[in-house]
Amino acid sequence: MKIGDLVHSWLTEQTGIVVATRLCDEGERIEGSVQVLWTTQGLSMWNGYKEWKDIRSLEVLSESR
Repeated sequence: MKIGDLVHSWLTEQTGIVVATRLCDEGERIEGSVQVLWTTQGLSMWNGYKEWKDIRSLEVLSESR
């Protein structure tokens, strides 16, 4: 999972775009640390906000190039 990927949350049925990943001191991605900008509301009460998510709760719909 990388910046620009289109993702879907199975829990809230929201769709969003990965906008950031967390890096450790060695520059390796920490598993499960991606920030998503949600673009559809799904079953959530909110839309258009950013949230850090565990990648195990996300499905990649489309990978960025």
